[in-house]
Amino acid sequence: MDQRSPVLAHPRPPAPPNRAPRYRGGCAAVALVACLALVLGALYIWHTVHDYLDPPAPDVTAARSSVVNDADLGATNSLNDEAARLQQILPWIHPVARGVDDGCSAQVEGEAVTIGGRPTWGPVSCDRELDWFGSLDGPLPPQLTRMNSALVKAGLTPQGSPLNAPYAFGSVSSTYGDGNITVNVVVAPSDDLGQISLTDGGVLVPTGGSGPSSPEQTDTAVRTLTRVKSAQLASAAGPQGYVVSLNFTTTYYTAPADSAGASPTPPESGGGCVTGAYCVGG
Repeated sequence: MDQRSPVLAHPRPPAPPNRAPRYRGGCAAVALVACLALVLGALYIWHTVHDYLDPPAPDVTAARSSVVNDADLGATNSLNDEAARLQQILPWIHPVARGVDDGCSAQVEGEAVTIGGRPTWGPVSCDRELDWFGSLDGPLPPQLTRMNSALVKAGLTPQGSPLNAPYAFGSVSSTYGDGNITVNVVVAPSDDLGQISLTDGGVLVPTGGSGPSSPEQTDTAVRTLTRVKSAQLASAAGPQGYVVSLNFTTTYYTAPADSAGASPTPPESGGGCVTGAYCVGG
């Protein structure tokens, strides 16, 4: 019998854990973060370049401070007084309606014409337009002479050809002023208000129109908009009559030049209508 001690088998050491999946997961996370950083960086650069080459318009809806509101009130009273004065100068013209287009806007002052150039926005400015409409009967030549004489006698001289210029026929327009006030006068046949539409396009609703369309622009804020229908004017004048338009316009506020394109401060008072809104009121 073999008395030798049995040989004891040594157990194998455990195999090292497989760390490959963890390493692969860590690499994927690093790659994802790197890709995200690249995308965000590219977007930042694109927006920076885009805003430089095509800077956004100033926020004109912020033009609602007490300063602007007070200036607007002063402009409203001034234009109303001038319209009343013209009615006294031309009392035989029958009042029909009045329209108002009051708002603030910003305009592009320059274009990118050279490499490295870019357009710039001008400061926000606010304007008020008052359109007074009346009617009168023909014949037209003596009416134009009468209107011109009354305006000149009141100190409003024509800035160019007078209403009763020898070659005047059909629709007639002229600008009168006295150094303080300027009024655009248009007289048109009731069946052809095209010339009035050119002067009062902001408030005149053409025949068959239902109101203003919503503009795509974002650089205009409407404070007050009162529109007048062409059909109403034509009906008041009659088929053989004429429509008279007295157009008054004033700029009552201009923001400081360094505010153009800058982020505005919150408005001190609300109200009014923003771009595309249809507002009624005076």
